[in-house]
Amino acid sequence: MNDLIKAYKQTDYLVPEFDLCIKIDQCSEDLRAFCEKRKVESWAFITAHNPYSKLLNPMENEARNQSLEQDLLDYDFFHGLGRGKDSDWPIENSFFVLNISLEEAVLLAKKHQQNAIVYGLKNSEAKLILNRDFE
Repeated sequence: MNDLIKAYKQTDYLVPEFDLCIKIDQCSEDLRAFCEKRKVESWAFITAHNPYSKLLNPMENEARNQSLEQDLLDYDFFHGLGRGKDSDWPIENSFFVLNISLEEAVLLAKKHQQNAIVYGLKNSEAKLILNRDFE
């Protein structure tokens, strides 16, 4: 699990529409300004790709993300990309969800069988929330 945590922490969580690059344990000026401008109090970065970090084929992953997108219709969200340092691991289509509580984000992560999500509050560092923390 330590290698997996390290991989999550080295991943770039990208929101191309706003040229944001979110990194674990950091709060960039760009992210801070984005939250201020859009009145964002909290956010989550989540995917439904590769449940429990088991690689699925692209069609299965896309179907899973479509299901997650349906669960997000009551939120403001934007498409994102999770790009890890390991070039053998595919880039994961993801969602950057605005003004979602940690509890709601955790429930979605559990429903979509994710080991972890990235979560942040306005003016705070991005935090990796691991599955063991969900319990």
